[in-house]
Amino acid sequence: MHQLFTRVILLTILVMCMHSASAQNDQNHGYRPKMLVFENLKNDTVLNDFHQRFRLMERVIFHPVPYSMPQAPVFGARTGVDALNDSLYRTKTALEMQALNQHTGFEVTGQVYGRLDKKATQFLSTDDDDPVSVYKAKVQAEVGWDWINSKFYHRKYKERGIWLDNEIAKARQRMEDSRINLDAWADTLSQRWNHVIAGVMLCHVRNLDVLNEAYQMMLEQDRITSGQLLDVMNEKMQLEFNLAQIYAKDSIAPREELAFIEPQEIVVDTLSLRQQIAGHNPQNRLNLLKMQQLDNNSKLISYTANMRLTPFARWSTYLTSNSKLSNNVDFGVRFTVPIWNDTKSQRRSIDVQKDILRTENDSYTDDMMTRCMLSIDQVKRLNQSIVVEQRHLNELRKYLTMRRAVYQKNKGRYSYIDRLLEYNQYLKSLERLYTQMKERSLSLVQIQRLANVPNASSFVKTTNIR
Repeated sequence: MHQLFTRVILLTILVMCMHSASAQNDQNHGYRPKMLVFENLKNDTVLNDFHQRFRLMERVIFHPVPYSMPQAPVFGARTGVDALNDSLYRTKTALEMQALNQHTGFEVTGQVYGRLDKKATQFLSTDDDDPVSVYKAKVQAEVGWDWINSKFYHRKYKERGIWLDNEIAKARQRMEDSRINLDAWADTLSQRWNHVIAGVMLCHVRNLDVLNEAYQMMLEQDRITSGQLLDVMNEKMQLEFNLAQIYAKDSIAPREELAFIEPQEIVVDTLSLRQQIAGHNPQNRLNLLKMQQLDNNSKLISYTANMRLTPFARWSTYLTSNSKLSNNVDFGVRFTVPIWNDTKSQRRSIDVQKDILRTENDSYTDDMMTRCMLSIDQVKRLNQSIVVEQRHLNELRKYLTMRRAVYQKNKGRYSYIDRLLEYNQYLKSLERLYTQMKERSLSLVQIQRLANVPNASSFVKTTNIR
């Protein structure tokens, strides 16, 4: 007796481990379908499976789990990361200012050279034999001040250029961060909807498993044709394929339940959206900074900026031919003057670039609204589909409620297959409804991404479906 009890315990543990491994496999590798072909089916087994499905469907349809999608966060609000980035950019600006301050324009040049013996270079040398003018070696050191290319020339505009460069880089990073945050939000929202839709699909697949069992048993008894069985198999395989697409390895594992999400009609207020784009779009600020940068660059463009004008002091030491040292100091100005002047062309180019940015700012709101209208029209079409599907769902629920009373009065005297098919019609309608609601949610995120609007609620209104 003790050995028998031990064996039962071991078998129970083994079965639990197998179920745990199967669940872990699903979690690690995504959805795995059940078998398609059954053997040695018993009438009692199939009937028991039907009863289990009926109990589950009664619960999930008439007592769904309340569920609400997360609200869209407000993007653009300052965070700890933004404060850190601002601090880093301030440090970068300060270091670049410090580097500019160290650019005084002073430079030291020098040269050391000697002459070969006159006999070796007599065919080239024309020096006379005066010991004063002839030297063996020379050392020169010179201190010059290239003030045009130093911090002192147009210092104010050079410092402003450094500040504008960093402000533009910071504005670009914030725009990119905003797009990344919206993409991450769209991915999160998609996974939440996939979890809800997968729950509906899982209920449907399990119903088809039981129908598959029943049809195979009836085919063995020659009560149906193989075509009816193949129709169920095809529907099951297609549904499992769709389920595998949304049940990824890293997504939330679906449960066999129906979430209740009250559908609402969503209206995009295009007037508010236009105002948001015109008043709060970071692209406008970026273009304004670029125009300020162009204005500042035009101040740095001049004919003088292309010159080199370097006052210098030079100290020279000569080793004369009679081996004596001779020293002298020279003062002068070294200059380079270009014989071309492209100042006007560069300034005209800057004016054209500013006109381009002004035109982009003036037409930006209209361009963004044109792009957003594609998604806005999509939201309108999905609103109509959702309203129609919601009405279908309400009618199906009324029908199932009526049939529920009939089934309770006539237990065992109705078609189990027809009852499960009725539940499947409800699940198909619910899956279509939630799929359309998911697409509409993602369309709203796309509008927000195109418009760079931080708060979706500023241009979205929701109303209950009547």
